[in-house]
Amino acid sequence: MRTYSDLLKYHREYRRRKRAADPTKAKAEARAAYEALKARQDCDPAIKVHHDAKRREWRKANADYLRDKRREDYERLKADPAKREAYRAQLRESMRRYRENPCNFAKIQARDKAGYAAWKGQIGRQPCEVCGSGRAHMHHHLGYAPEHALSVQWLCPMHHHEAHRKA
Repeated sequence: MRTYSDLLKYHREYRRRKRAADPTKAKAEARAAYEALKARQDCDPAIKVHHDAKRREWRKANADYLRDKRREDYERLKADPAKREAYRAQLRESMRRYRENPCNFAKIQARDKAGYAAWKGQIGRQPCEVCGSGRAHMHHHLGYAPEHALSVQWLCPMHHHEAHRKA
């Protein structure tokens, strides 16, 4: 009987051979599978939580690699204006897709409403409620429903991230 690790090895080898046989087709199939997963993830919180946990574990284990990769990417973009502009276009497209996703509509409305209220002075900017840091974000601790759009906690980036991890 095969163990789970044997099956994983077999599956990796199968994918490697498939990529070697027809790289463009394999890349297109992988991209389609990734997009399908992202579409499911956007609206299904159970899938998102599972994948976020896996991603968090991987990022923690590979922190040095990621730091070096970010530095290399930054240097590469800094050196080539054409790549920098292509990257900016990619970011704009990513943001457009995020804003058009119906699952994100309530979040966007709440953030926009709270941001506008802060800009107009209806909500006063405050330091972090946990540590007192002056650089604080608005955290919608009651959710993104329209009636709670202006109910925010002020948290520094570190405590804001912790609040999202706990929720």
